[in-house]
Amino acid sequence: MILASSLTILQTFATLSGIPDLCGELHRDEVGEPYVDVLGQVFPRYCHPSGPDVPILDAELCCEIDETSDEAVCDFPDAHDRCTTGERYTCEYGEATGTGATCYQPFADACDMGLCLEYVGAPPVEATESLLCCTSQGCEPIPADVAWTCADINGYVIICVHGQTNEDGTVTCFD
Repeated sequence: MILASSLTILQTFATLSGIPDLCGELHRDEVGEPYVDVLGQVFPRYCHPSGPDVPILDAELCCEIDETSDEAVCDFPDAHDRCTTGERYTCEYGEATGTGATCYQPFADACDMGLCLEYVGAPPVEATESLLCCTSQGCEPIPADVAWTCADINGYVIICVHGQTNEDGTVTCFD
């Protein structure tokens, strides 16, 4: 609920300032309502999922949106604070990259939800970061581009930052 409330406050501020929040562009159902999981989390179309310790960028960016692939390519305004390509958006969580900037949507951490194991021995060679859709039946990996479907089945999305993909396709998360 805290993440959803924070997002609502950010959307309100961005609307008042006239600059839309990139993460405020949400996946919506057939009647136009945003998908919301049982934890109150929403699913931005153009921000990359991340854990709760995501870096704060708090910047205005110039973003070119590809609505068919739900991707945004963002960069900082030029030296005169202009967008030479794309439209201006705000981005609270994100980071500068070698090619511009990436915006993030923080999700709850699997370990904070008590779903991680303590790893004994050397850490997994190929630790993976995975989104999980959790319901009363357990948690399963879910691709980021369809994470919003977890809300349709009364589930919630968490992120497994230090995980290992098992032979059966499940993911084991470690502290």
